[in-house]
Amino acid sequence: MRHIDVIYAELREEQKKLDMIPLWDREALLRQSQRVDELIVEYQRALLETQSRELHKAEWEVRPVSLDEARVVVENHHYARGAANTAVATHGLFRRNEWFGARCYGVAWWIPPTREAGGAVWCNPDEVLALSRLVLVPEAPRNAATFLLMRSVRMLDQRWRCLLTYADTWRGHTGHIYRAAGWEYLGLTQPKAIFTVDGRLTAIKAGPRTRTHAEMHAMGAKLVGRFPKHRFRYVRAG
Repeated sequence: MRHIDVIYAELREEQKKLDMIPLWDREALLRQSQRVDELIVEYQRALLETQSRELHKAEWEVRPVSLDEARVVVENHHYARGAANTAVATHGLFRRNEWFGARCYGVAWWIPPTREAGGAVWCNPDEVLALSRLVLVPEAPRNAATFLLMRSVRMLDQRWRCLLTYADTWRGHTGHIYRAAGWEYLGLTQPKAIFTVDGRLTAIKAGPRTRTHAEMHAMGAKLVGRFPKHRFRYVRAG
């Protein structure tokens, strides 16, 4: 079986060719559609095989990634479909020794939490950093999330004594990745309203102020419901 990255790259190219064929050329459309369908089947088989494999640490590494590259992964593969405009750190999961044009298989996105959120888990809110997004592409191997998470933690500046993250109950998440990595479970937060716009998670906070429900609806936001989150923290050695 060919490597999944080779199949993926070929599939994208063949899909581009299909998009460029004029609608009146039915014979070419049929021929190219068949080629794309064949690659989709091959890709799905390779994907199942890849996902069944354990991650071998010697073959993978986590390194800094640009905000733009991290955003592409988040927008394409995270259920929120977006992230903050800034970050303290963004780290990506890559195959070891692949650099120019290397594919990013996952992203850890770190931002400062609100002072209220930071103060709820640590004595000094200025020493708290929050994991805002942790996401993998479908082709990432098993155990990749824990590997990416803890390698990313090691790369953070030591000024961040306490790390904070959440697992969204509205998505059915329980935070098993954080539990497996040794994070401390702090229970559920108070339920808060969850809004989406065209399927993209939309924050009710706008800088220092909180939008009203009327303002959210005026933006075209849909109220999904009110849900708590599982809260976790990781205290780093001093």
